[in-house]
Amino acid sequence: MRRLLLPLLLLGSAAALTRAEVERWPVLYREGDTAQRFTAQEAASLSTLLTGLNRKPQVQALKKKYEYFGGLKLADVQFSLVAPFRSARPERLTTVQVYQGEPPVMLAVLNSETSSAWLIEPVGNMNICIWKQGYTLRDLDQNSLREFALLTSCGDGPGGAFTLNLFAWLGGELRPWGDLSAYEVGPEDAANTRQRELRRTLYVQKGQVPQFAAVTREQRWTWDNAGHSQILSTRTYVEPLRLQDSSYRVRRLW
Repeated sequence: MRRLLLPLLLLGSAAALTRAEVERWPVLYREGDTAQRFTAQEAASLSTLLTGLNRKPQVQALKKKYEYFGGLKLADVQFSLVAPFRSARPERLTTVQVYQGEPPVMLAVLNSETSSAWLIEPVGNMNICIWKQGYTLRDLDQNSLREFALLTSCGDGPGGAFTLNLFAWLGGELRPWGDLSAYEVGPEDAANTRQRELRRTLYVQKGQVPQFAAVTREQRWTWDNAGHSQILSTRTYVEPLRLQDSSYRVRRLW
């Protein structure tokens, strides 16, 4: 996995991309929540898994660090899927929220003969953020291993944002891969009378060095003294994107 050592976007080739070309790429993120639905048998198996995880001293220790954490629960599972993640051998990856938000904290567990787990925590202050959803990705750098994404929602007052956080395994260890902006809204003036909103559908051109791009819908509007809004402009355009530094750090628990 050379992706952490190579440029993640060749800007010179992506700058001339057309909307028609980008929309032929696989979709990385499209607006709208996706939630995995578990059968009764899957739910029972996950409950058994979580019961065993809750007995581990490393999970018990999280209760001391995060005072409102009462243990891992089935309702907090983002997704659970069997696939090749850290090696060619398929393993079950289960991501479960320790805190949904304020700040968002996630546990990622791989289960085969034995289990391995990593804690995903914010790098900085993310006390106005929550997890929105999570899902696996289909081998973006074509090394025969799968990655996963978590979507973070942050907002306070008139501003807000959704960020897609990518994660992958490098040398058997989970690592943050980088972030992509999926949605932004905020004021354009100090009086908060003009707003700008960006809604992005994210796409990826798979390859050893994946390319990322967005089809972005930008809308600007203003508010009058009576609180009525008026749209000033709307346009849709293609953006080449570069992965930004991850908002999260990862540490191995066991």
